[in-house]
Amino acid sequence: MSKKRIRNITKPKQNISQPKHKDFSDRFYIDFTQYPHWIDSINEKYFVNSLKDQNEAAKKFYFIISKIFPDLEEMGKDIFTSKYQHCHKIEGDKLITAKKIIKKIDNLDIGEDVNLWQISAKNARNVRIVGSMVTSDMFIFYPLFIDYHHFLYSSKKYNQRDFKNNKFFPQEEYK
Repeated sequence: MSKKRIRNITKPKQNISQPKHKDFSDRFYIDFTQYPHWIDSINEKYFVNSLKDQNEAAKKFYFIISKIFPDLEEMGKDIFTSKYQHCHKIEGDKLITAKKIIKKIDNLDIGEDVNLWQISAKNARNVRIVGSMVTSDMFIFYPLFIDYHHFLYSSKKYNQRDFKNNKFFPQEEYK
């Protein structure tokens, strides 16, 4: 006696689609390998990005990882269209200040041919990342420092607290 076969009457869908991916030329890459001191903090007369304490540092860094980086990947090369308020090229006196900060943090002299950009999430919460943008076949961003308190482009709306009293420096705490 042979076993009775059970027939499968459901048929697989024939229209399985591949997820749509952006073209590589539209992608935005962040390279953390070149400038390891980008998360370091300073407390100088011309700029402060030191933090209040370990708790504030954790919150700000979590925001960078969970909001800013995913937003940047989603925005892709649209960052360069001035469509996003918190993403723009740094120019003029702000460029001079940014170069001074980079010299202090990473001991780098930034040349005239380097494009420095300030980037952030759509919901920025004061946090900006400043870095070098390289465009060729794809867009590569090299972070150089974090502007936790929106000081590079300061604003009365965001800069009311006395940040000079911030004494938490991640690079000293986590050596």
